[in-house]
This record gives sequence, C-alpha cells and structure tokens, in this order.
Amino acid sequence: MRNESLVDGISFSTFLAASIMAAVGIYQATKKRKPNEDGDAYCYTNINHPEKCLMDKLLSSIFPLIFPLSKMSKQPSYDDDNEIVKTITQKFSKQGQKGFETKLEEYSKFVRNTISSDYLVSGDVYVPRDPDILGKFGIPNAEEILRMSTKPQDSGAEIVIQLICPASAIKDVSVIEEPKDVKGKGPKKLKACKLEDIRFSENAHVVLWFHGGGFVLGSAKDEFAIGRVLDLMKCQGRQNKDKSFAPPIILLSVEYRLAPQNPFPSAIIDGLSASSFLAERFSTNPIHVAGISAGGNLSAIVGLESHRKYPGKFKSIVADIPMFEPTSATESHRLNSQSSGICPVDFLRWCWSAYFQLEQVNDKKVTIDFSSEVSFIDAFDSSIWSKFMNSQASRLVSPTADLPDLSNDDDSPTILVMTATADPLHDAGVDFFKCVEVKSKKCVHIESKGSHVLNNTFDKSAVKKLIEEWSLVFSATATTRDS
Repeated sequence: MRNESLVDGISFSTFLAASIMAAVGIYQATKKRKPNEDGDAYCYTNINHPEKCLMDKLLSSIFPLIFPLSKMSKQPSYDDDNEIVKTITQKFSKQGQKGFETKLEEYSKFVRNTISSDYLVSGDVYVPRDPDILGKFGIPNAEEILRMSTKPQDSGAEIVIQLICPASAIKDVSVIEEPKDVKGKGPKKLKACKLEDIRFSENAHVVLWFHGGGFVLGSAKDEFAIGRVLDLMKCQGRQNKDKSFAPPIILLSVEYRLAPQNPFPSAIIDGLSASSFLAERFSTNPIHVAGISAGGNLSAIVGLESHRKYPGKFKSIVADIPMFEPTSATESHRLNSQSSGICPVDFLRWCWSAYFQLEQVNDKKVTIDFSSEVSFIDAFDSSIWSKFMNSQASRLVSPTADLPDLSNDDDSPTILVMTATADPLHDAGVDFFKCVEVKSKKCVHIESKGSHVLNNTFDKSAVKKLIEEWSLVFSATATTRDS
C-alpha cells in the first residue's frame, strides 16, 4: 500500500507541475523573448518556447535540479579536482551506468527472444593508442598541435572500448565467459582482451560509437549507443532461413579521454587510433561511425578523416545533435541560452574551455564569464588556439574547415545529421550539413523538435526517420557484398 501511495503522489505532483507550467506558458505566450546576458539579442524562456512539448518543458525544469550543470560553469574549467565538479561528474556517471544496464538488459532480451539460438555478449576490449596518429592521418601542423597541448600525450597506452554484439558476430566463442546468471536473462560476459585477439564474422557490420557529455562527462557505457543499435536491428527486421538477423552488428563504444584531465587533442587521438585499427585489422567488415552531442562532433571528425585515409571503407557517419562551433556564437545559442536545462549555454562554454584549457594563458590563470558571449569570444581570441582556429588544421574541431573529397558515390560514406529545434547546438549542426551537402549527394538532414537530448524522447518520428535512413546503408552494403 505504501508503494502504491508513493506512485500516486508522484503522479499527482507531476500533473500539478505540468498544469502550473501550462498556465504560466499561456500567461507568457505574448512575451516571445527576452534579452540575453549580453543585451544584444533575444532568447526564449523554457516555458514559452514554441518548439517544446509540455513534457519537454517539465523535464527541462527538473533536470537542472538533479544535475546543476550551470554550477560547473561557476568553477575553473582547468581544475579537475574541484569538489562541485567532482560531485556532479560522479552523479552523472552513476545515473549513466543505471541507464546503460537497463538498456543492455532490454537489448539482451530482444536478441534472445527474436534471434534463434543467439544471445548478446558484452565486455571491455583494448586497442593501442598511437600518439603519432595525427601525422599518419596527414593532419596539417600535427607536431605543432601536440606541442601546443597543455598536457603531454600518453604514449604506448591502450584505449578501452565497450564491445556489445550478438554472439553470432564473433567467430571465436572461447572469448566468451560462462554466464553466472543461471536463468540466462542478461548478456554473457566477454573476457577482457585485446581486440586483435577477436575474429568477427565476415558479414558483420561494425559501429564505432562516441558518447556525449561535452568532452568532460560520460563514458563508453552509453545507453544511447545501445538504443541506436537496437532500433537499427528492429528496423532491419530481415531474417535468414536460420532465423538470424542479417547482418549482425558489432557495437564498439570508445572510452575516449576526457577534459580537463586530458584536453584537446586527446579525444581525437583516441578516436583516430580506434578507427585506424579497425580499418586495418578488420578489412572485410564495413565500418560505420556514429555519436551523439560531443560524440557527434567526434563521429564527424573521425569519420571524415577516416574516409580521407581509407576511402570506401567507412560506409556511414551519423552526427546526432552534434556539438560544433566552439565560440558558441550562433543564433540558436542565443535564442536557447536560457531555456536549455539539459544543455545550458554557459555549461557548453565551460566544456569548450576545459577542452582547450582557455583559462590558462602563458602559464597564467585567467577568469572567463561563461554567461557572456563577448567574454568567451575574447578568451578564445587570447588563447594559443586563435591562430589554429583560422587554419586547415581546425578541421579537428570544425570539420567543414577542410572537407575531404565526397564526390565519388561508390567510395563516400552516407552522412546523417540530426538536429533539434530547441537546441543551442541547432544552427551549427545545420551549417555542418549544408557544407557537406554541397560536396556529397549522400547526405541527409533530419530535423527534430525539442531540447537537446530530449528530442530523442519526444520526437519519435524524427528518430524513426534517422534509423530508417541509416538502415538503408546497412541493407545496401549487404546487397553489394552478396552480389
């Protein structure tokens, strides 16, 4: 009885909060916008935002109470030992772990119930990190970029990758441990090993995934990664005579290094090291690169650079609500600066500052007002990266600065870009698509309604379209291989 009353109480509280927000929204409907921090533009409030549904507005109000990301923007972005930052990071990580485990169990259940005599496996695998990878990919001024980085790059270390796939995608089942769960509900454990010690089935597709979190939060155990691959398998829905799905999909989620402990270009080095290893070690398997938010930035950069080096090997690039434009100076940054509870603009700027160590200039600590666009742009202009941002090498941050050749339809990857209309990152994502569209016929833009991340929850039609477009790439690749 006690639990039932609690559920009823929560439901009533949610209804009450939604009703209040609706009433306030009607009252403020005529006040379309209000001045932003710099006073030179206007922005929506959360309540009166025309691109948000009621539940989006409600969650955008609740999320900052649980994860006060804007509090991080009040702390030094170079201090990785700050108590407030550590507390929020730990809370975010704990919640992410719970979401990952829930989604993993759902995926495992789907495989067992849908695919005859198959089951899900998951675990950590390792690939070598190559500290010289920028030079090997032909990045302009690679040595200078490494010298400019405020912290030395690891040498000879390994990158952790979370591998999740049906057992049918792995040839050597000896790497799979016996399940401790006698009921066999969850996935079987993959033994921690080097990825080079695993053999994939020839027809298996590989999805290299980069998680979100503004380059400062998150981990390879990402529920969005599982959700995308699970939706992809459901969308394909094609079965062979033995009732197994074709082709099997191998998810490889990268545990790339995070700022401020490991600033730019650490994440890029990890991503390119992983993609290069896959391209050379698994030459018969089609590879797809995908990511969300900051991971959308990495997926675009790693995918395009990998296509430049290995034309025809990488079949698709998915940039889901990608985090571009480090100056945070687009119209959507201004319009949504006070309405984005999950992706506040001051937090975005803090993340970019941590990524580039903008508060450290000539071995001195400087203070940045992350609520001010002017203050943040001044910080960029004063940093060691100002010259870099005007060169071809800036494609490691903004890939449109120097796009590879995408004119050959046979070799070029399909590029899918999803943006959200109430997202501060919206305009930069659209700009990325428009630049790529000029060079490629295989580029699709999916516009979704709602806030950053919440668009994935409340605009199901847009997510469905993204998955359907992505599924066509897998089907086309399988048809080409069969012929």
